[in-house]
This record gives sequence, C-alpha cells and structure tokens, in this order.
Amino acid sequence: LITGTAIDVLESDNGWKKATVAGSINIDQSASGETATTATWGGTDEEIYVSFVRFGDLFGEVGANADQSLIAKVTLTGEIPSIPTLPTITPDTASLGQLTETYRVPAKYPEGIAYDRANNRLLLGSLTSNSIVSLNPANDFALLNTFTPDTDNPSSLGMKVDESTGSVHVATSTFGTFDDGGYARYDLDGNADTASVSTVLSMTCTNGTSGCGLANGVVIGDDAVAYISDSMNGRIFKVEDGAIEEVTSDPLLSWVDQSFPFGSNGMAYDKSNGLLLIANTGAASLVRLQLSTNEVTSIPIMGDIGNVDDVLLDSNNRLFLISGTTIYVLTDEGNEWRSAVVRGTIDVDRSELGESAASGTFGIDESEIYISYVRFNDLFGAGVNDNFALIGKVEVGKVLCLTADACNERRQEIGLKNFYVSNTYPSKGCFEKNGNAFFGEGGSEEDMSLSPLPGLQKRLWCEVVVPTVPPAQAIAEPTPCLTEEECFSKIQELGFPILNTGVYPSKGCFYKENNAYFSDGTMEEMSKASLPGKQKRIWCDNGPLVTKSNFLEIEIPESISYPNTPSSLVKGVGQEGLQHIANDSFLLGRSTSYKIIISLTVAAFTILVVTI
Repeated sequence: LITGTAIDVLESDNGWKKATVAGSINIDQSASGETATTATWGGTDEEIYVSFVRFGDLFGEVGANADQSLIAKVTLTGEIPSIPTLPTITPDTASLGQLTETYRVPAKYPEGIAYDRANNRLLLGSLTSNSIVSLNPANDFALLNTFTPDTDNPSSLGMKVDESTGSVHVATSTFGTFDDGGYARYDLDGNADTASVSTVLSMTCTNGTSGCGLANGVVIGDDAVAYISDSMNGRIFKVEDGAIEEVTSDPLLSWVDQSFPFGSNGMAYDKSNGLLLIANTGAASLVRLQLSTNEVTSIPIMGDIGNVDDVLLDSNNRLFLISGTTIYVLTDEGNEWRSAVVRGTIDVDRSELGESAASGTFGIDESEIYISYVRFNDLFGAGVNDNFALIGKVEVGKVLCLTADACNERRQEIGLKNFYVSNTYPSKGCFEKNGNAFFGEGGSEEDMSLSPLPGLQKRLWCEVVVPTVPPAQAIAEPTPCLTEEECFSKIQELGFPILNTGVYPSKGCFYKENNAYFSDGTMEEMSKASLPGKQKRIWCDNGPLVTKSNFLEIEIPESISYPNTPSSLVKGVGQEGLQHIANDSFLLGRSTSYKIIISLTVAAFTILVVTI
C-alpha cells in the first residue's frame, strides 16, 4: 500500500477477509514537498519503483517539480514475517448433541425462552400474551409462577436474563399485525405472581413517530445495554440509560425479496470482539455488526444452514443456530467471525407433531440448551399449543449409543460392572440400573432417546467432542544481533556493503537508509525495537522486512527536438546509489508523442527519446 510517505506491507491467509501488517517501508520525502503516489514492480518481485508528486506545485507557481521529477527504487531484502497460520477447517454434519427430553408445559404459544440461573428456573414468554411463566426444571418443568406485567405490551418474544441485575429483558410486539415493536425490562420476584416493570419503550418509526416494527430478538451487551432486532424493517436498536435509539438499518438485515417474511431475528453478543452476530431468518444468512463502527457485513458460511430463528454463542466461541428442526453448530476460522464453518448439527425435529423449534437458551451451564417449540399452523386457530406448549432439552456433546457395542464401550468408560443385551427388554437402547448397563434391541431412535424410563433405570449416552477453533500458529519473537560478528553476518545476508561500528546513541545492530551500524550495549538496549528517526533495528532471526531505497531526480527538458544524438541530465544519484541501481531499465513517463526510457549503467546515464 503506497501511503504518501511509506509502503505498508500486508499479508492475508484467508482470502483477504482479514489482513495483518507485516512491515512498513519508510520512503518519506515530505521535507522536499514530495508525496509518493503510485508504484510498479520492477524486473523482479524484490524491486518496487515509486513515483512522487509535488502537489503544492501542481496548480501553483512553477516550482522544482515543473522540470524535475522524483522516483525511487525500493529493494526488498530479508524475509517478510509470516502472519499466524489459520487452521484449515472443512464443514461437517456430524451429530454433536442430543434432544434428550421433551415436556408439555402450561404455557400459551411460547416463543421467547430464558434460564434464570440465580433461581434455577426456566422462563417462557408468549406470542399472544405479555405473561411470563416460570417453570421448575427439577420437577418435570412444573409451573412455579405466572408473571403478568401491568403493561399494554401484547406479546413477549425474545427474552434474556441479565444475571448482573436479576432483570429479564424482553422484545415486545403485536405478533399478528407485526407492529408496535418495543422493549420492556422486568424485575421478577422469585415468589410473587407479578413483575415490577422497570422500563417500557417503543421503537421509533422511519417517520420519527413510535410504535413500529416487530421487536423479535434481544441480547445484552456490556453495562446492561440491551440490543433489539426489528424483523420487519431490518433494523437494530440499542437500549441504554432508559432510552431507545436505532443503531443501524441495513439491507443485509431485511427480509425484502425473501420468501420468509422475517429479517433480523435472534442475536448473540461476542464480548471479546465487540460484535453482534445476527440471524436473518428470511435470507437464511448470518450477519456481523461491529458495534464500535456500526459496520454491517455478511458472514460467508461454509456449509448449509436453514432459516435461523435464534442464535446462542458459548464461551468456547461456538455458535448454535436454532432453525426449526435442526441446531447448526458453527465456529469461525480464527478471524473474529469474518467467516464461519458448520462443524456439526443437532437433530431437534418434532415436525411430525407440527412443532417448530423457535428459540433457545443455555441452561444451568453451556452443556444444556432448552428450546421452545411453536405450532405455527395453530397460532391463529385452536390447537394444543393454545394451552400446553412443547419445550425440549438438548445435551451438547451427548449422542445416542445406537449399537450394543457402542453401549458396552460407554459402560467400560464410566466403570459400570456388567453388560446385558436382549430384544425382550421393554426399555430400548442403552441404559443403566443398579451399577449395570443394558441394551434393549429393536427400538427406533426416538424409543432409544425420548421414551421415559421406568423405576431406577437411567439413560446412558455416548459422548462426542464438540469442535472448537484450534489456535493460530503464533509468530516467533524476533532475535536481536548481540555481537559485532552476528551483526556483520546478518548485514552480508541482507546486502549491506559495509558495517559501521562505533559508539552511537542507538545500541546493537541497526540501519538507516542504506547504511548498517553496530554499537555495543546492554541486552535491553540492543533488543529495543523502536529507534529514533529513520533508524531501523536489524534482527538476526524472525525480524521484520529490511529495505533499501534510492531516490533519483530526473530533469525533463522544456522542449524536445529529435537530434541525431539524444542528451539529458540526471541529478542527485550518488555512487552508492549507482551501485544499487546499475544495469536496470524502466519506463519513466509518457506523453502524446514520446516516451522517456532511462537506461542505467555504472559508467553513465542516458535518456533515450523514442518517438511513438
């Protein structure tokens, strides 16, 4: 990158989704009014020629730039340090978890779901009511309380519990008409049947009024700041200090021209990178919102995902996308979610009952996910979902032991005494009782996973490793040259002709422009990376790019004739520069009727004027 006073050297190992600065080359000539503008490779990829312009003279009085141009040759020597090597990841559809339990619970058309860890209870919202029910996971999700906020909010969609305050943040809307979008924060009492209302706010409309859009997803960022998605208008809102404001509106968050009429929906907050990861349901896509800049970008995904409704991010940087019948498990590629890979799936299909997995929440820890199901076909009629809703428990990293051999292997891993197999057992699949393991043959996968077990029987699950992103290979620390001999050996390798030694303010091995120096000092002094002015440290190993630049001033005649013997004058090239640029030729400039070619030799310079 040519930046006026420097050449910045960048590298990428992931298709330029992200780049790392590997080094910088100082070509600063601003003291004489020159700005580096354009460049070209020379005869090899170790040579760069740069042109300079005196912009101050360009439209003003005739100055030095009128008849003299500055160009530079930059010679790249040494190794450009490698950036961290990103892992090579391929998409996979392997099963990474299991739907282990389902329950019918007394809730009305649930959608939003949140786990209150402080009180060990599960909270469910409703598409058709502002009530929030509280369920007991320790007692088959029996009803604990029904919280009925004293507000006019018609529904409770996305929900998140803020563990730092004990409040629940809710996206509120009128689901049937997809308007009146807003936000509410409730302080839930552990025993009472009412909720203390802290905040109720409405989304703004594009014309400046309030009460528009479908508030659907909600997530909590730093300092209890909440973010709300508007699924109808492709917008994200922020709630902070009792006020709501629009953060962004972007086509990548919109459902326009999509078959499914919802855009931005479930969200996850990536604290380490300051990101929102947002599902666009209608577009079956994943979107990245950088909160520091409000930049919205699409996340390319290796592998297929469905129309995602909700998004969960765990502490291992794994993303769980809930999509009707499947949970897709994704990781990034070590690049702060500039791209993602499907690493596996979890089957949560209950479509034969008309149920669609809509929202999810981590349970008491990240090894369990609770999901709410919605019977969308019954939403505007009178179906079983009107009174008793389906919720499911997913255990991450556990899968069915589908065979007797797999069951026996699991039995050995956990140290159970004996193993028995029979096709006459009423219970199917792999289970344990009284310290022994059993495998009942002949059942379906549902029989082996979701069928209740009687008495003291307990289901045994096989285990799988849920993948994470392996760390990028670290860059080795540079090694200083600590002796004159080490410095001399290194500068010979880099092509410096001589080593100047003496007592200098800067210690160790370093260079300035095209001259190398060594001055003895302490370990700390000779390892210091930052040196004054144009001085640069020379490292004996794993160091950054070392460059040498030669500056040429070319005088261009005011008028050009076509004599038998062309002549010219070249200024400003010393003998040292001559040694570095000898025997090179390059195109310097062009006009309507001629071009100037510089032929460089050790003995002399000649400008050849060639008619085109």
